[in-house]
Formats: sequence, structure tokens, C-alpha cells
Amino acid sequence: MGSGLILDAGAVPFSAFGSHLTFSVLPPSWGHPGLVVRSMLGRTWEAFALRVLRDGAELPYEVVATPCERSLRCDGGQADACFEARDLARIRTRGVGLRWIGFQRRGGDTVASLPHGQLLAILPETRCLWLFRPLRGRLEVASERSPDSPLVLEALPDADGELDLSLELCVTTPRRPTLAPTYEAAREAAQHHWEAFLAGMPEVPEELREATELAMAVNYGALVEPLGLLRRRTMLMSKNWMTRCWSWDHCFCALAHAPSDPDLAWDQLMVPFDFQDEHGCLPDCVSGGELGWNYVKPPIHGWALGRLLAAHPRHGERDRLEEIYPRLAAWTLWWLEARDFDGDGLPEYLHGNDSGWDNGTVFDAGTPLAAPDLAAFLVVQLDALADVARRLGRFGEADAWSDRAESLLGRMLGRLWDGSGFRALRGPGGETAPGEGSSILLMPLLLGERLPGEVRSKLAARLRPGGPFVTEFGAATESPQSPHYDEDSYWRGPIWPSQTMLLVEGLARSGFRDQAADLARRFVRLCQRTRTFAENYGALTGRPLRDPAYTWASSVFLALAREYGSS
Repeated sequence: MGSGLILDAGAVPFSAFGSHLTFSVLPPSWGHPGLVVRSMLGRTWEAFALRVLRDGAELPYEVVATPCERSLRCDGGQADACFEARDLARIRTRGVGLRWIGFQRRGGDTVASLPHGQLLAILPETRCLWLFRPLRGRLEVASERSPDSPLVLEALPDADGELDLSLELCVTTPRRPTLAPTYEAAREAAQHHWEAFLAGMPEVPEELREATELAMAVNYGALVEPLGLLRRRTMLMSKNWMTRCWSWDHCFCALAHAPSDPDLAWDQLMVPFDFQDEHGCLPDCVSGGELGWNYVKPPIHGWALGRLLAAHPRHGERDRLEEIYPRLAAWTLWWLEARDFDGDGLPEYLHGNDSGWDNGTVFDAGTPLAAPDLAAFLVVQLDALADVARRLGRFGEADAWSDRAESLLGRMLGRLWDGSGFRALRGPGGETAPGEGSSILLMPLLLGERLPGEVRSKLAARLRPGGPFVTEFGAATESPQSPHYDEDSYWRGPIWPSQTMLLVEGLARSGFRDQAADLARRFVRLCQRTRTFAENYGALTGRPLRDPAYTWASSVFLALAREYGSS
């Protein structure tokens, strides 16, 4: 199952479920050709550039990628790598050796020679240790100590032309696990682990099967186990360069696996709540080596929780509800109280990044900004809190949450709906902000039947095929008819997976199921056609943009393919 899947080594980094060790082919503009060994923990990710050697000379090579292996193929030789354990790679060569060129040039790197031919490299910028352990062949330090020169190690084959070694990433103490007797045995075990994960992929039509396996491979390789700051299994947005978990991206990752792996899905939902501060605020992002507080992200967590509750009964069990309830309540109250600067009952964004729509045109006139998407998300979240409170038997609290939801909905419709569409209000004076070309103003569709029928119809009309937002490939963030449209401009034009998922859900909840299915299928076909799960896509060209292996794209694809792929 899935063993024949070939990946684009330049798009999908090579890692294993739970590993902080990654092998990447970086963009040509970075100036580091070939395979690069990286850590997901450090201030810098790059540890070693990998070169193939014969008789001391470096050979050009091609990288062939599958979910479980990378092969470096050159004239007269080959090197293969698989993951034998979470942060431990097994590497075998035939007819060639390998040169490992460190990226640091500050004199802070150190290498220690250990018994049995082992070498332990310390590269401080990567915030980890690198243990090289030869099973066949030998290791050598090939560089002189100099502040101006990188550390260079060489792994050389034995007299029979074969090399077999392990590379372990560790923080303080190498684990030195018992290794498989052969590389083939290690690769077979890795294949079994991958196939067990792949068994959780959704049922899809045959024409979507390869793309669905590819989406599963992106998610599989992006997971890390608890290490450093992280306290639970966490799906990074990517192991390319978006190597963090942002506090709304994780919700889409949770949805992808909610029906098939509720424990993994719950971990994804809860990641940022592990770092919630005393005021109820969630961090902007977190990784094994970094916690960011300068921004926040929009409160879509109540919506995501509702999706999880519908996907699998495990999410509705009392222990989970008691875990999420006080945290979700504190996060909601933070928005309602700490971010309502003028006290008018409509919370506000302080920065475009707080909305997730970083440079969306609705923010051009400045902030604070009372935006309709924020109010809508909070009404949905208040409804989710009322639901959870009732499930827990806290009926008085449930009624209080429902009352707050009704009050906020009334303010939103009274102040942000102008009869033809939603608007955002800026500053204490409540001036209407520009941005009528931004589809962020359509996000209240997520309220579904809570909105009056006329409001739903007018919003949905703007998302019809041939309308101002929907192109051949999906819904643009900024209408191509807008003077501010830019094909590759983050939130001023491109199609984003997150925005797509929320609009599809909003159309379905609002009674426009056929429109929802059409929009979902456009995105699914876009991913299938390009064989990528990119951070975003050109709205007029469908071209994958920015990070090419982004887990909210693969996760949204999995969720939409599951729901709309065969309908």
C-alpha cells in the first residue's frame, strides 16, 4: 500500500513521523545544492550539506524520494537513507562515500571522537548534538579547526565498497538504540510504520488516490514528538521553512485526522492551549525552540471543536470536554474583554496578522479594526461553549454563553451589515474601512442559519462561479477585479486553503450545498493537478506559491476530499 508513491524531493522534505531530523533539497536561490541535513529545533535549521564522494572527489547526484526513503544516485554508486527511529536515520552507500559539510563558521562547532569509531558533532546554532555511528566503513574529521572554516566530516566505505552508519539527532544524551541488523530491515520497518499511518486516509475516488497518499505523506513527515518547548505530538506547518505551529493552522490539521485518529487530532487541536497565558491569550506560534507572542490568531477553535465532536465520539467524552472547556472559555473571554478597546461590544484586531489575513486590504486604513469575520468566529465559539457546557451538565453556564452569542450577533448585524454586505469599522470613530474587494468580508457565512436568509443569499451570490471571487481554481482572497489584486501577494489575491475551507463550510451551513461542493472540488482538483500542497496558490494561474509542502493545504485537501470527493 502506497509503496510506489514518488515525491518531489524539492517540495516535500524527508523526515519521519515525530522526528526533528530532516533532509531537504532547498530552493536553488538558497545556494546549497543537493541534500541538506537540518534540525527543527535551532535558531538556524541547516546543519550539514551532503556530498557524494569517490576517491575524494565530489560527484553530482540525483535525489529520488519516496515517503520512507531518499536515494542519492550518481554514476557508479548510490546512497540511501531511511528513518530507523524517531530522530535516527540509517544510511547506506555502495561504491561511494559521503562528505558532511557543516554550515557554521563561527568556531563554536565541536566534534568529539568516541569509542567504536563514533563521532559526536556539536553545532550550537542547531540546538542539538549529532551522533554518527559507523556499522560498516569509517568516519573521519576532514577539516582543520578554524573560525573561518566549517566542520567537515567524511564517511568512507569499507574494503568491499560499502558503508552503513546511523545519524542520531539528540538534545543532551544520545539514546544509542539497538539498531536493525541491516539497512534493508530498517527500511522495511519504516515502510510498515508509514503504511499503518496511511491506513487512516479517507476513502476517495481512484483518480484522487495518488494525491490523497501524497497529502498523507506531507502530514506524516511534518509531525514532531514532544521535545524542547513542545509538550505533545505536533504537526508543524512544514519542515521546509514554515517550521512552526501557528495558532489557527493547527485547527485544519486536526480536522484532517479527526475521523481516523482521534488522539492525533486532539493533540493538534490542543497544541497552543498548552501555552495559554494567565489572561486566556494563546500564542501566535510555537515550535520546539520558539514561542511567539507578538501577534495572535483568529478564534476559529470553537468551530474546529464542533467539527471534531461531529467526526468521532472520542472527542465528546467527558475527559476531553473538561480539558478544553475552561481553556476555550478563557480564550473567548480574552477576545471579548481584552480586545474590545472602545467598549462597544465588538472585539477588534490590532494587526492584520492577528486575523491570519496578514496584509489583507481591509487593514490598509489601519487598526484597531472591528471586522465581521472576528465577530462571526466568536459567535460560533460562544455557541460551541454553550454546547460543551450542556454536555457537562452546566446548564446555567450554557445559557449565559448563548445569551452572549445572541448579543454579539445582534451587534454584528446592527453595526457591520449595511444592507448589501458586511463592512469593517476602524478606530474609535467607527469609520468604514476599505477592503470591499476582500473575501474576508464573506466569512460570516460560517454562521449559517444564524444569519437572516437575505444576508446569506447576498454573501453566497458573491461566491458563485463567474462572480467577483471564484476563478477556475477557487476563491481568491482579493477579487481579481479589484485594483489591489496581486497574483503573488499573500492575502491580496491568492487562494488559501484555510480561507477555502471556511468558505466551503459557510456555504454548506448557509444552505448552498451545491456551491460548497463546487468550491471544494475546485481546490481538490487544484492540488491534484499540481501535485503540491502549497501555502497558497495563484488565483488566476493555479500556480503553487511560497512553501510547497504546507500541512494546512494537505489537511484541507484531506478533509474536502473526504467530504466532497465522491459526492
